[in-house]
Amino acid sequence: MANDFLQVVGVGDDGQLWHTIRNADGSWTPRFGLIKGESSGGPPTFTDVSCGNFGGQALQVAGVGNDGQLWHTIRNADGTWTPRFGLIEGESSGGPGKFTDVACGSADGLALQVVGVGDDGQLWHTIRNADGTWTPGFGLIESVSVGGSWKFNMVGCAGTEGGPFIVRVGNPTLQVIGVGSDGQLWHTIRNADGTGRLASSSSKVYHPAGLQPLNSSVALPQAQILSFRKTANSAEF
Repeated sequence: MANDFLQVVGVGDDGQLWHTIRNADGSWTPRFGLIKGESSGGPPTFTDVSCGNFGGQALQVAGVGNDGQLWHTIRNADGTWTPRFGLIEGESSGGPGKFTDVACGSADGLALQVVGVGDDGQLWHTIRNADGTWTPGFGLIESVSVGGSWKFNMVGCAGTEGGPFIVRVGNPTLQVIGVGSDGQLWHTIRNADGTGRLASSSSKVYHPAGLQPLNSSVALPQAQILSFRKTANSAEF
C-alpha cells in the first residue's frame, strides 16, 4: 500500500488475474479489471500471484502460470499496464524446471526481489533491478542459508527497514518465510549488503544463522511483526 491506497491482485476460479483498488477514502474501484486484458502474452491461466508497490508508483506483479513458469508485468503510476507479460525464466536462468508458488517484495523500493518454490521443493531467488534488467541467474537460497526444512511448499517475503534481530546485519533487508514440508514456518533474511557487493549474482549474503523455525529464539520487534496468512494455494504477508 502506498499513497494511502491499496492495490489488490487475485487469482480467480477461472485462473485469471484480477485487479482492483481500495482508495484512501475507503471506497473501491467499481469493478475488477482483468489483467490479461491489459497485458497479453502470458500463460492461459495462473495458479498463484504476488505483487509489490514501489515508491507509491508502479505495481509489479509476478505470477505462476499453469505452465509452471514465472510471469511478470507492471501497472504504471498512470494506470496503464506493460503491454505484454514477460517470462522471468527468459531473463534469469538456472532455476528449477517449474515453480509452484511465488512471492515478491522490495527491500529498497527500487528493485523487485522474487522468491519462488520450485517443483524440487527448494526456494529460488532472483532480482529485477531498478533499470529493468534482471539478475542473470536464479540463486538457490538453501545454498547460502542452511538448516531449514528438507523441502518447502509455500513462501512469502517482504522488505523491511532493519531492526534488532539476533544479528543485525543490514538496512534494509528482505525477510523470507517459507512453509516447510514438516509443516513448520521457517525464516531467513537477505541482507542489504548483498546487492552492493555482487550485483551480478543472486546468491547474496543471508542471515548467518541460516533458516530458523519461527518457534525458536528469533524475535521480531513489535513494529516489524510480519502477518502471515496461509490459504489453499498461497502464503502471503
